[in-house]
Amino acid sequence: MTRAIELSFLIWFGVCDKAWVTLAERLLIRNLERDFFRTPVLCFLSFLIPPFAKAGNLAIIPRCTCANSLKPTLVVMTQPWNLAQSNYSVVKDHHYEVAVLPFGATEPHNLHLPYSTDTLEATIIGEHICRAAHLKGAEVVLLPAIPYGTETNMREFPLAMNLNPSTMTMIVADLLETLVHNEIYKIVLLNSHGGNAFKPILRELSAESEAHLFLCDWYQTIDDIYYDIFDKGEDHAGEMETSFALAYFPDLVATDANGKLRADDGEVRASRFRALNEGWISITRPWHLLTKNSGAADPHWATAEKGVKLMDVLMDRLSEFLVELSQSQIDDEFPY
Repeated sequence: MTRAIELSFLIWFGVCDKAWVTLAERLLIRNLERDFFRTPVLCFLSFLIPPFAKAGNLAIIPRCTCANSLKPTLVVMTQPWNLAQSNYSVVKDHHYEVAVLPFGATEPHNLHLPYSTDTLEATIIGEHICRAAHLKGAEVVLLPAIPYGTETNMREFPLAMNLNPSTMTMIVADLLETLVHNEIYKIVLLNSHGGNAFKPILRELSAESEAHLFLCDWYQTIDDIYYDIFDKGEDHAGEMETSFALAYFPDLVATDANGKLRADDGEVRASRFRALNEGWISITRPWHLLTKNSGAADPHWATAEKGVKLMDVLMDRLSEFLVELSQSQIDDEFPY
């Protein structure tokens, strides 16, 4: 007879020696969601880390209840780096140098991924990179994601929820004003939707605000190593996005009884104009004419392992930037 096992313990992270922060990040933060993370490592961390940490900054309680194996669930008691999951008792006394504002979208992603794919990506990536940066000493806060983006070229698909670029500008400007009022002057726009054009917004607002805006289209962060991880190119709902979904929200990925993705091949139509096909000329592509079911890349090569590899790279590159940004003083020559 199989018996369920209960496991509960508390780990407090504070201002630690860098070696212990690195150990905690690599063993706990990166592996909590993975099936191979088991009781011995949890117990090892529970005894090893607390003596070297100051209590009160971040509390993590993995609790496991399962029949055949232990797979921890994260219960966070205090997360000053995550505004949506923090509270006033924490925020009122916490100083922030950097705010990360994620932007997603609500739109179809082939037949197999949820409408919320871009928003989930922005939120989950933001949580991982801000948590990692916080553990390395960054004074950073992740804001709740904006779940809508510009969808003018997807208007023929049902419930592709559109915000015009002019509306996006007003949203950023209003939130920017709030952050500056709270003396946060370094703001990172973490964008997960290719239809969101933020560069013109940065140019317009840079002359109107004391804040310094930084744009991260996270899917471009890995251009130099993309094919070290993935086999097929990505445009929309392809191998990269599907791998991410399989790793971090697999319950929302549609599959058939055999576990095969319920998706088409993501094939796109060529234009009648050579200049468009070669990339010499560009347009706003009408997605209902370009694609079969909104997918614009082949998702069938996707695996959860590739999604985890993607996150590892994003965490390394983007958390390092957040730490540097947090520690950098604003002067007349910032950011140079």
